[in-house]
Amino acid sequence: MSVSLSGFKAVKHVSQIPIGELTLVIGRNGAGKSSFVEAIQWLQESMLLGLQKATEDRFRRYEDLKNKRSTATKLHLEFAGPEQPIQYDLEVRKAVGRHSPIVFDEELRIRSTRAQRKLIWTNKGSRGPTFRSVKNATAERDADRLALATAPRRAGATVTNIRAFLRNTVILRLSPIAMTSSVPLDQRARGALLDEEGRGLPGLLARMTKAQRARVRSRVQRVIEGIEDVRVVETERGRGYFAAEERMMYPGGSTSFEIPAWMLSEGTRRMTALFALMAIEPAPSLIIIEEIENGLDPWTLEFVLQELREATERGIQIVLTTHSPFLLDHVTPQEVVVVRRERGQSTYERVTEFEDVVRYDGVVAPGAMYLSGYYAPKGK
Repeated sequence: MSVSLSGFKAVKHVSQIPIGELTLVIGRNGAGKSSFVEAIQWLQESMLLGLQKATEDRFRRYEDLKNKRSTATKLHLEFAGPEQPIQYDLEVRKAVGRHSPIVFDEELRIRSTRAQRKLIWTNKGSRGPTFRSVKNATAERDADRLALATAPRRAGATVTNIRAFLRNTVILRLSPIAMTSSVPLDQRARGALLDEEGRGLPGLLARMTKAQRARVRSRVQRVIEGIEDVRVVETERGRGYFAAEERMMYPGGSTSFEIPAWMLSEGTRRMTALFALMAIEPAPSLIIIEEIENGLDPWTLEFVLQELREATERGIQIVLTTHSPFLLDHVTPQEVVVVRRERGQSTYERVTEFEDVVRYDGVVAPGAMYLSGYYAPKGK
């Protein structure tokens, strides 16, 4: 999968940001690591909630989302299909005379060397940008709704699969405080398996089978000795919180104590959320974790990374953003994208495009190369 992006926040244009089985995105503060993550999240929420609500909830106004040097925002996703690549394009502009965004153009197609087969597409029409006609979808004349969200079954399995891929994408900016909350156990935030702050973790654990919860428990036990269980404690009216059960010394021997979420360490809350996502079935299609290193010591971080890599073997794609050169020593150069910002423009580049990285691969540790400035073009 690759993502191309134009007119979004600090990104004027960037082509084909690669998303492999595991992708590590690294860069300085303010470089723009989060921009393409936010673009994918905006697309997901626009599909689920409508374009205007997705924009207002996260950016307040479309003008705050759009790159100041651009007239429109464009997303291009490309997937490796079984025979031919599948491409999805979305162009969003500001409605005439209003601050709200509208779907200006949208298309999903299978590209062939000889011809393109379009599955859904829109045309602006002759009555201005707030009017459009839609083929193979039911969002006709509604410029707030994505045709991808409304296309019926007759549009084909490809449309259904891309829609499911976006719906099952999980983007995490885990908040240790949010994960201490007592929440309704039967709710799923915005249709996602887990909301970005991790507030819905008790509900995720409550939906798991015994085998899945056992997998979470065993992974937490690998990191923290003495943990006997990770479970959900139900409170009044279908609400609950998650807790760990830990064996501690006690007069006359040892006994197990319940430790509620608000008394657990920040790292324990974070790793529980990550292990739960990797254990649930059906699994997420894509997990994006912002600043994976937060709250995790180096040994735990290495173990979590091993578990994430194992998850890719079960078909889950993983994207990690980080500031940590430590993680570079645990991935291959082909898995690393470096983000830089110059004169207000963010760029995303594979580190294998940099001559010094290729020359010294296997000789100098990747983390040391990054700190020494090797992760940049010559002369930068």
